[in-house]
Amino acid sequence: MNDEKRSSERIVTNLPARWHGVSGVHEGRIEDISPNGCFVNTKGAVDVGEMITVLIQLPSDAWLSLRGRVVFFHQMIGFSMSFDLDGEKLPEQLNDFIAAQKSATIVTMLDPTKRFSNRVENYLKYRPRYPREIIPLLKKDCSLTRHALIADIGSGTGFLAELFLQNGNRVIGVEPNAEMRAAGEQMLAQYEDFTSVEATAENTTLPDSSVDFVTAGQAFHWFDREQTRPEFARILKPDGWVVIVWNGYKPERTPLLKGYHEVLLRYGTDYRDVRREIESTELDKLFAVGEYKVAQFEFQQRFDFEGFKGRILSASYAPQPGEPNYEPMLNELREVFESNQKDGTVVFDYDTEVYYGRIHSREP
Repeated sequence: MNDEKRSSERIVTNLPARWHGVSGVHEGRIEDISPNGCFVNTKGAVDVGEMITVLIQLPSDAWLSLRGRVVFFHQMIGFSMSFDLDGEKLPEQLNDFIAAQKSATIVTMLDPTKRFSNRVENYLKYRPRYPREIIPLLKKDCSLTRHALIADIGSGTGFLAELFLQNGNRVIGVEPNAEMRAAGEQMLAQYEDFTSVEATAENTTLPDSSVDFVTAGQAFHWFDREQTRPEFARILKPDGWVVIVWNGYKPERTPLLKGYHEVLLRYGTDYRDVRREIESTELDKLFAVGEYKVAQFEFQQRFDFEGFKGRILSASYAPQPGEPNYEPMLNELREVFESNQKDGTVVFDYDTEVYYGRIHSREP
């Protein structure tokens, strides 16, 4: 089965599992499943091509046995297997479970405009702001002045917008999520030059050729690229600029980041998909070929454990209180913290990437 079809059919789950392979009996959990296969989150090791038997515990407490072949393995997150039904149908109980989950609209990726609704408080407290060096960079390379009108798309809590407001710019914040938008309006209430608009990146509702800069922060990787590019081209003045900024981190950089990354790989609901999307962002679909530059800045946050916990809980893919993986995730996060803390705090290193340039000409 091709990846596109597999992705469209799979549902996210959190089912306990045991599996039997050449290395013995191991425990794990089923992160997603379809009629053709599943992904098993486990610390046990397998070989690609190996035939294994997986026991899956359904919500009814019934255990189902399925045999299949390993098609993907990663030592930090687990493996994918393709069911080998030998001409037989998928067990009726599992078929019923999958159908019920689909009818309840439990899908792999939540609506991006609603993902942060229950995480706003942690986002405001523990997410990093953007480096102030961004403004001098844009003054130098893009002739930014305080007279430029900025459209900050996916403005959220207002972290990026505030940089431009402090520079004296008028900023229009475009944000579809009601909770995030309200938080941004409250945080930026002191700035008379801030206007909040309920709209999406794909349909900003702003007038044609009305803004000098279109900016986007962490929200950029949720945008529909094909719809966003012509919309940005429509609202920008002829010589307008697009500036994309996001704060990332490199797991290989420190033991703390590696441990944090591994916790999310094990417990994040769709962290593997989201992280992959961030890393594979196709900027050429937004900017004219060869028409953008890249700048990088490094900075740090220092956390006690409450801050470190708040940082992970601000992520859209982190389990929340009451969900099955919430406590196991925090227990492992505590271990990561204790292994790396010094005088009760840890240092979280960020790499901020700034992509800026002009985009393709507007379509006729």
